[in-house]
Amino acid sequence: MALALLVLGGTGCRSIKDKVKDVLGERSVNADPRWSQDSTLLAAQPRVLFRALATTNGTELVPIAMIGPNGFRPLQLANRGWRAFDLQYFEVEQAVYPHRDGRSLPAARIRRGMWTGGFAPLDSIPGCQVIVPSAVANIPEGVMLATSRALTPIKPAPALSDAELREALQRTEKLVAPIKGIPLSMLSRYSRTVHQVNNGSGGRPTLVVIYNDPEARPDSSLDERPRQFIAFLDHQLYGYQATWTYTTIGDPRSLARLRLLDHLDVNDDGLPEVLLGLLDADAPLYTIVMKREGQAWLEAGRQVRRRCQG
Repeated sequence: MALALLVLGGTGCRSIKDKVKDVLGERSVNADPRWSQDSTLLAAQPRVLFRALATTNGTELVPIAMIGPNGFRPLQLANRGWRAFDLQYFEVEQAVYPHRDGRSLPAARIRRGMWTGGFAPLDSIPGCQVIVPSAVANIPEGVMLATSRALTPIKPAPALSDAELREALQRTEKLVAPIKGIPLSMLSRYSRTVHQVNNGSGGRPTLVVIYNDPEARPDSSLDERPRQFIAFLDHQLYGYQATWTYTTIGDPRSLARLRLLDHLDVNDDGLPEVLLGLLDADAPLYTIVMKREGQAWLEAGRQVRRRCQG
């Protein structure tokens, strides 16, 4: 329900705007110059992307961005705006739409919002003046992303045969990994995960291959082979070839390890983007958006978000 709606006479329905005034007081709301900006934004009911996090409260959803025709956009509100957001998006039994492997799953339900029923806040951060709210929801295991509204399904790409997949991986390990600093003889030390991602082309899927070295080594080690190696592979004229790669080493100055969150269409162009996050537990909301342009994957956006906004 949009924030700008008025109470409908005789129906008993009250707008989000009125509910916010009940919580915060009409004078407090009207005296806040930021409230006009935030309420206008929320009145447009933007589609919101949430990160699903396992916590002691259960699976919590935290808003990380707005998505739609304008792409992946930051969502930053003042305290009263986040209170209104909580009422609008985190009402008990509100539907949210989990995503897994590029597909929208059946709707899940919010079990409790950030400030439900006058109880103590669901979460708190000592000294934080503006906290990004969260909500507990019935999210299936393994889901890392959800949206406030269902997305248009993207036609799935045909799965590769075992032989095609094996050939693509062998090519990567023989030709690409050594260039990135991993000798073929060392690859057995790495764990490997392979994801087949629909790239929207209608042809063979993009392969997202992630190699992680579980070996713990001191930061002073002279062996600077990558601690993580990621390759996006796309089918081209002569088979699968790397169209984007990422490496990091075990030095504290190096880039952090990444994880695949999922792939979904964040800009309504009918083509899925790949979303990556950090494996760092202290930065669970960090998000990188990868978009396919021609025959390559490029970074289309990056957001460094934390629960404490200010």
